[in-house]
Amino acid sequence: MCIRDRGLSETAKLTLKMAYDIAQDYAQDYCGTEHILYSILSQKNARATILLRDMNVNIDGLNSELEQFLNHQQYEEQMVGSDGKTRKKNVDVYKRQKYMQELSKSIPEYGFEKHVGYGTKLHIDKLKIHGISQYHRKSFKPVAAML
Repeated sequence: MCIRDRGLSETAKLTLKMAYDIAQDYAQDYCGTEHILYSILSQKNARATILLRDMNVNIDGLNSELEQFLNHQQYEEQMVGSDGKTRKKNVDVYKRQKYMQELSKSIPEYGFEKHVGYGTKLHIDKLKIHGISQYHRKSFKPVAAML
């Protein structure tokens, strides 16, 4: 993603870059307001985050809802293509989600039932706390970075 100097502050450029990266993490071709909001909330000292916190908004709860929305959105996009046809990949996504739900019963501390293996903040936080399990893919970017 190329963000040229169009009168944006460095913070705004960083926020947009993070939002784009979040969209890519969720295998989405576009960066929408949900990605920008998630990016802002990820920055604990961002003015908008502080303002929301001062307004008694539950930032962690909002983050969790956004992660669930992004996971669902990713699944929906993979289920039905832009031409309205269902893709074979849906079966793979469904199997993966079922596998992650079963895996979460064996090792609940990783929260696989919530993030189903996608690179959400929750998943990364669980990796930092509990380390890499035998089930984590070594090709998963955050896992590879921890090796």
